[in-house]
Amino acid sequence: MSYLDLFQNPSPEKPAPAPVIFVATDMTVIKISDSRSSLDTVTENAKRYHRLTPEYWAWFNHKFHLMEQALVNGKISEATFVEILNRISALYNLALALHGRDALKHAEATLDFKEYDSRLKSGTKSSQASSYRSPAKGPSIVVSRS
Repeated sequence: MSYLDLFQNPSPEKPAPAPVIFVATDMTVIKISDSRSSLDTVTENAKRYHRLTPEYWAWFNHKFHLMEQALVNGKISEATFVEILNRISALYNLALALHGRDALKHAEATLDFKEYDSRLKSGTKSSQASSYRSPAKGPSIVVSRS
């Protein structure tokens, strides 16, 4: 290829970045491939979404086990549990494809759930603070239906 060819035949456009998966605490998933994809949290339609990391998956998995206990204790209906089970299964498949089984298992074994829960409630990351304040009620994966 000659120097002149570079001007006559410009190189093809760079491929668009792969979409990044963000998840709200109610397990609503969005994929972002614009400039916001480098962020850890995004807000869309007044809902806060966090990047799907192994730690975030571990938090969801922990909450799912709490929902299992709630079902056993009669605190939630079977229909609600089935809806949660469907959402957590889809979320697991996404997390597994992104991070692999070993990373997810490691996060499940090592995550400090209370600390992570408080970070989600306060809207902060471990090393950087955010001005976002969540409502007084903590995140929940239980969805109420009318």
